Amino acid sequence: MRKLSLLLLPLALVLLSVWQAQAQKVTEPQWIWFDEGNPLTGAPAETRYFRRTFAINRPVPNPVQSATLEITADNTFTVWINGTKVGSGDSWETVQKFDVQKHLKHGPNVLAVEAGNEGGAAGLVVKLSFVPNGRSGDVIASDGKWKASKTAGKDWQSETFDDRKWTAARVLGAYGKVGPWVGKATKGGPRRFTVPEGMKVEEIVKNPGDRGPFSIVNMTFDAKGRLLLSDERGGTLIAEKPDDKGVFQSVRVYCDLVKNAHGMCCVGNDLYLVGNGPKGTGLYRCRDTKGADRIDEATLLHRFEGGMGEHGPHAVIHGPDGWLYVVAGNHAFLKIGKGLAPNPEALASNSPLVRWPTGGQGPDQGKAGSTEDVLLPRLDDARGHAAGLRAPGGTIWRMDLNGQNPSLITAGFRNQFDAAFNSAGELFSFDSDMEWDEGLPWYRAVRIMHCPPGGDFLWRTGAANTPNYYLDSLPPLHETGRGSPVGVAVYDHFALGERYRGAVLCADWSIGVLYALLPKVKGATYGGEVEKLCFGTPMNITDVDVGPEGGIYFTLGGRGTQGGVYRIMPENAPGSFVLADRTPDILAGRLATLPQAQSAYARAEVAKRIGTKGWKPELVAEALMKVAANDKMPVEQRVAALSAIPTHGMVAEAKALHDLLNDKEEQVRAQAVWLIGVQGKHTDASILEKRLVADPSAFVKRRVCEALIRLGIEPKVESVWPLLASEDPYLRTAGRLVIQRIDPAKWVERLKGDTDAQAAWQGIVALCKTGLADKHAGVIFERLARSVPTSSRERDRVDWLRCVQLACFHIATPPEKEAKAIATECDNLFPRANPTVNRELAILLAHFRRTGTLKTAVHAKLIDAILKEKSDRPQQIHYFYCLRFLHEGWTPEQQAQLAAWYESTREWKGGHSFTPFLENIFRQTLLAYDVPARKALLAKVTEMPQVNLVLAQRQGIDRNEGVVAELRKAAQVVGGSAKLPRQKELLTVLNDAVLKTVVENPKAEYLPDLIAGLRSSNDVVVFDCLAALRKLEAKPKPDDAAAYRAALLVANKLRGPNRAKVVDLLKHWSGGRQFGGEKLDDELKAWAKWYAQAFPKEERLPGLGTETTTPSKYKYPELLAYLTTGAGKSGDAKKGRAVFEKAACLKCHKYGKEGEGVGPDLTTLSKRFKRADTLEAIVYPSKIISDQYRSTSITTKRGIRLDGLVAINGDEVSVLQQDATKVTLRKKDIESQFASLISVMPEKLLEELSLQEIADLFAFLESEPAK
Repeated sequence: MRKLSLLLLPLALVLLSVWQAQAQKVTEPQWIWFDEGNPLTGAPAETRYFRRTFAINRPVPNPVQSATLEITADNTFTVWINGTKVGSGDSWETVQKFDVQKHLKHGPNVLAVEAGNEGGAAGLVVKLSFVPNGRSGDVIASDGKWKASKTAGKDWQSETFDDRKWTAARVLGAYGKVGPWVGKATKGGPRRFTVPEGMKVEEIVKNPGDRGPFSIVNMTFDAKGRLLLSDERGGTLIAEKPDDKGVFQSVRVYCDLVKNAHGMCCVGNDLYLVGNGPKGTGLYRCRDTKGADRIDEATLLHRFEGGMGEHGPHAVIHGPDGWLYVVAGNHAFLKIGKGLAPNPEALASNSPLVRWPTGGQGPDQGKAGSTEDVLLPRLDDARGHAAGLRAPGGTIWRMDLNGQNPSLITAGFRNQFDAAFNSAGELFSFDSDMEWDEGLPWYRAVRIMHCPPGGDFLWRTGAANTPNYYLDSLPPLHETGRGSPVGVAVYDHFALGERYRGAVLCADWSIGVLYALLPKVKGATYGGEVEKLCFGTPMNITDVDVGPEGGIYFTLGGRGTQGGVYRIMPENAPGSFVLADRTPDILAGRLATLPQAQSAYARAEVAKRIGTKGWKPELVAEALMKVAANDKMPVEQRVAALSAIPTHGMVAEAKALHDLLNDKEEQVRAQAVWLIGVQGKHTDASILEKRLVADPSAFVKRRVCEALIRLGIEPKVESVWPLLASEDPYLRTAGRLVIQRIDPAKWVERLKGDTDAQAAWQGIVALCKTGLADKHAGVIFERLARSVPTSSRERDRVDWLRCVQLACFHIATPPEKEAKAIATECDNLFPRANPTVNRELAILLAHFRRTGTLKTAVHAKLIDAILKEKSDRPQQIHYFYCLRFLHEGWTPEQQAQLAAWYESTREWKGGHSFTPFLENIFRQTLLAYDVPARKALLAKVTEMPQVNLVLAQRQGIDRNEGVVAELRKAAQVVGGSAKLPRQKELLTVLNDAVLKTVVENPKAEYLPDLIAGLRSSNDVVVFDCLAALRKLEAKPKPDDAAAYRAALLVANKLRGPNRAKVVDLLKHWSGGRQFGGEKLDDELKAWAKWYAQAFPKEERLPGLGTETTTPSKYKYPELLAYLTTGAGKSGDAKKGRAVFEKAACLKCHKYGKEGEGVGPDLTTLSKRFKRADTLEAIVYPSKIISDQYRSTSITTKRGIRLDGLVAINGDEVSVLQQDATKVTLRKKDIESQFASLISVMPEKLLEELSLQEIADLFAFLESEPAK
């Protein structure tokens, strides 16, 4: 029964290794009709009615991101969604498409269709494809789940209509495969993928069938235009043998020296890979030295710290400037320093960012030189993900083709998988959210980013994550909600039309969508429309690239799921592009329009032509400069001509380049500046500085700043300083990056006299970011105290408050007078009407009160703000988060108010870390609650079960003996209550709190408690009780069978020599009795025999001794065959629910409206996983483990070993074990901990089930939950 209870609880952990993966089963629509006669050959010429109800569980303002309805009928149809008419049709040969996103809602929905037959065959086919906000795509297709009727009642199109008397629709067969419609009703028919009109999606690589799931995680095109693919479980493949339609019929291994490559790019004949190679995880240059068209040499250029993983090192890109750009997630770090060969010894002198010179993490909060930039001490993720990780987070680096001269280009991402350059050399990326934080104030959505050199997007781990509006950060171009960003590419081809040329393509794996940002210059950065270019179900997209013919290629796979390679093409393919080369001028003109000019195949074509003709590169460069200077040419072509020069290894003539700085077109001037930065010299200093002052364009000025840094030029302060006051965050950041490289002695006095506060604040930021704030503390605080915003612009207040936070963070001892003046000003300002201002004020109020700078008790203000902020839950949580630091100055009334508010959050929902984060915040706040306050809360245990759950957890750490009696009484009340939220967990934690307290100072009166503690499910509590009982002189009576039984059963919980402690305790209780067994197991068996003789009426003890490993009852191949082709293919969902309920997995998982959100949501299991994938994860739980769910092994100083998911919170460590019990330890009690390669999910979970029960279980999980 115990093993059975574990089955579905760890099913989340079964799925942890593949959680959020796309479905592998395509939901194909079926022709259906009312069940009468044989509709395939003839049905009455009458009207029939159809309904399909379904639920969408997204309680947010926009529950659905996109939705497309495809429908036709033989002969006519009219369709409604939720009672609103959508459209109609009268031609069965044409499938109608409707955008129905606005018609869908959170909760129950209904599709209702009135279909008419005019004689002969009759049928209806429907496919509704939609993407819930922040979830993977879903499909509702015509099948046997639809209901049908001859007649329709009142409001039959409404979701509230009772259709229980309607009959099940009759399934006639798959669309396009049955009846008179075979091969006919195809115009606009349902497809797996949805793309704009005029485009199509086609499978471009035939699944080889002999490579498992064919899970492809990356791709690139080589110099010959050949398609290379990275096999998730293997090396690099090359697609071969295209048929007459261009579909590759086979793949073969091209490189097996580097496995699981997340990054691929070709430079000439060299293949650069980021993956696991012969010398570990790193960047490798791979070559075919034998001419066998297969890689035989892999040279390590840079070794990464952290290893490959979902948050590890990712893409490698050959930039338009000829340099390599390497993308690293927030768990990966470059290693820079002496003695690290082949890694470089030092950061390049012209690196745009220099705060992390060794490539690794900066010092943590509270340590000298910290780069965290967040004032309040953070809480790490409540479930342990990325715990302890520090800035810079995810990064993008520039290095030469040998992996040397590294520069940190951008930082502050969470986990950007890829990046791409547009034709102007501007870099874009796509950064992930932390979906577990949804609903919390620090949640940051998936973002499309423009990444100029020096940009820092300020991702910080856990609750320290920062908002988009900080003055020292850069805002995103667009937010897409929840998701899992993967591949990025820029479409620089003509095949799909001018609308998409220059589009930034961003792939999202968990949502199953390919976005297209259509960028347009906006100030110093870009704006532009974002559209869903392609989406589907399933669409577990991993990468995107553009082929020579202009097709958009995308790969599917990831986490061991079924994969493939597809291509988006126009319905009517355009003509080919010819790279004419009769003269250098003609070639230059064509280069200005060359598709995918930065690709390996385009570069190879240009190099071949220049080399074949014998033209000197400078002749072609000169011709390109003529194109760039021709104001009759389109601006895009002039820009492309300038970009082509370094892309193809040429150098522009300096004077011609300088002349372009006066061009009337902003983008031409900007591109000329960029080219100067790439190839220029210090002699360009004066002309660049002049452009910095004179140019009216923010875009040009930003690029001038970048060029100055790249060339190592120091301009005059007066030329740059005005940029700091710009309203454009991209321009003022670029100016500040230049200022940061200039000795403060040349500009710090400006902080005193500058009349523009914004410029002064940016100057203060510069001092903070360079570690020089302490040296200029007086100037900084004097200016901040003097420049309190007085205008109505709340934006200024936000910037000032952020600047104050940075100053407080980076200055160890702020000047007392000015600090107190600023603290008083903050106290007077709070609260404001603007919630953003209030958010930043709350941070400072908590800080100033915590440090003693502010004597006013701010508790009442913040509690009042919580209680008044009725609608904005994240804002309430933010105030709550700030209050956790205030451990003195509370009144009993305030403590009661805060506890009551926290209890009111019990039904609030969010991401997986939402509830645990709130628990951790309240746990820290409880440090302010003394014994009387805690007793008052325990007295209300039935009114405040959530409060007391956390209080008991806190007591397990504090171990205050003054509340033992109240804890006991609370446990008795909970045990005797009819029903309370999380009742079983609350009772366990209360009892454990009693035990953890009494073991600190064992007394005779605690003997019953300690003996009862031996039965605890918490191994730490059991061990502590065992040790305390051994110290205690008081002993159980000789006839106390329960005490001896409890002690003997403990032996089955302990490991190794710790089991001897049971024998030691029994000897202590029995006055030294010993049976003299040669081995520990023999001694324990002897004690078990004694127990049976001493207490003959008691239940027999289970066998004590060495555990043995038994072979698995079930084998994967047999189970898979049973569940997919055998009798187990169709189980009984109702019986499966009984198994599900027995397993108590609702304790951790959502299923429909029931359950907890601790583990993955099991509601749409069948839409996200193939049975083979789920079964494989159950049978082989450690085969693929997501980074977010990797377990940790902990050994305490007392020798106890715990395995599970670990979360670190201040002085506590929580371990979520395999059986879902949570053990809380004090940090100081831990001896060691290390990441485990073994899944937290136990093996052999199906052992206690029959085959039929397994089939029923799968049937239930693939059914739809009750609405």
